[in-house]
Amino acid sequence: MADPITITAVGVVVLNEGIKFLYGQVGELLKRRRERKEKGKAAAVAATAQASAAPRMEAVPAVAVPAADVLEGQLAPPVADFDKLEPLADSMTALRRDLGDYAEGLSSVDPGDTVLTTTVDTLRRQLEAVLGQRITFKGEQRPATGSPVVVGEVDVKMLAGEAAGVAAGRITGGDVSGKAKAETVEQAGKLYGVKADEIGGT
Repeated sequence: MADPITITAVGVVVLNEGIKFLYGQVGELLKRRRERKEKGKAAAVAATAQASAAPRMEAVPAVAVPAADVLEGQLAPPVADFDKLEPLADSMTALRRDLGDYAEGLSSVDPGDTVLTTTVDTLRRQLEAVLGQRITFKGEQRPATGSPVVVGEVDVKMLAGEAAGVAAGRITGGDVSGKAKAETVEQAGKLYGVKADEIGGT
């Protein structure tokens, strides 16, 4: 079951500034993705001996959060997982475009507009998955900004041993999501979406 949309509880000022933040941060990510692809193509054309795949994880500049106390909690220095960004890039581009007029101040925001809040929430959750941390606005009842978001996936053809999308020893708080798929699991095989000894503290 999908988590409820909590953005409807925030005020107009927070929603307005939150949209600007998401718009800017996603724009920075997509810009970095394009630059990485261009560098990869240039390296392939040059066929240099030192050319190698770009690192999966990369720090990205954080768009300054306005002074209006938009976020509940503190955003850790953003580190993007470009493997997670790749399949979401087209969707994030489209959602960001839908929020353009609001981010530029050409349209007024309304927390009661379900189309708007759904768009904001969807883009926010995709950004959270890429950055691995929560982005929570003031007034929302959800884990604070900076809480870890762990998303893991495993997809194998035949499993004879044990595999898990997420296998964590101890994660104190945040969200954990795991997905595991195998075409064939042998009798001794064990497949888990999430396997953990204590994920959140009490």
